[in-house]
Amino acid sequence: MRHHPIKHFLEYVLVLALYYPSQLFSIDATSNFFGVLLEKIGPLLKPSANKRIKRNIGLCFPDFSEEKINKMTRKSWNNLGRFIGEFPHIEKLQGKALWSRVKFEGAHHLDTAIKSGKGCIVFSGHLANWEIIAKTSYEYGIPPALIYRPANNQLINRLILKSRSKSHAGIYPKGAESMRAIFKVLRKKGIAGMLVDQKTNEGLKLKFFGRDAMTTPGPAQLALALDCILLPVVVFRENGANFLLRVEPPLQYEKTGNAEQDAATIMQQINDILERWVLTHPEQWLWLHRRWVEN
Repeated sequence: MRHHPIKHFLEYVLVLALYYPSQLFSIDATSNFFGVLLEKIGPLLKPSANKRIKRNIGLCFPDFSEEKINKMTRKSWNNLGRFIGEFPHIEKLQGKALWSRVKFEGAHHLDTAIKSGKGCIVFSGHLANWEIIAKTSYEYGIPPALIYRPANNQLINRLILKSRSKSHAGIYPKGAESMRAIFKVLRKKGIAGMLVDQKTNEGLKLKFFGRDAMTTPGPAQLALALDCILLPVVVFRENGANFLLRVEPPLQYEKTGNAEQDAATIMQQINDILERWVLTHPEQWLWLHRRWVEN
């Protein structure tokens, strides 16, 4: 990866100029402001990304008219803008400040998983404000270990990690080292959180919205090796900076003796769950991904 010190420094200064001043306002105000702002300027600043969003929506919803695709594209930019406006407030969302904004459903599934004496893998996707998932688990008293994709800009990456400092029990950059660290957490009957809807250059070619999508086998391999619970957790935006967080029943899977096929079966189940979530609120998914092989 090439480093561009001057460019990265200027990017960092710009982010700081948005990040800390945003904390002077309410999360509602910055969510609304950046939602509207990115809806307007996102397509102009990133025309290639805007084109990709439209293409992805068109692939998944072939019956949509151009007008409907354009409308969903605008809403997708709005949701991303809201995420940006909410991010500076994540660190301070504690206690009543969090619980007044998050409707927590299915907590008993999380309680049961923790009491089972097994390791637990919580999986989700980039919907609404996905940072709320780890933050809610932390505030609930069950801090997860997290795998994350580091930002290319290391200065910005440090700021992101600072914002997440009160959301986890350990955070590891994506890669072989992180999988070993998470393996240790799960072997000690801990809880790990993963977002599993991004494209990976390696992995399993499985279906997502009926099209081939390279899918990481990591969660399935860990579950099969350690007899872990796989717990689906999703967050939806209900109204502005207010959220519904839902823990669903654990994924049912079995070992047939064919580890490769078992992993593919589990990850296809996970892709199907992710697809169901996206269909529920398609405007809240991060359509920017090059998610499919044909992208």
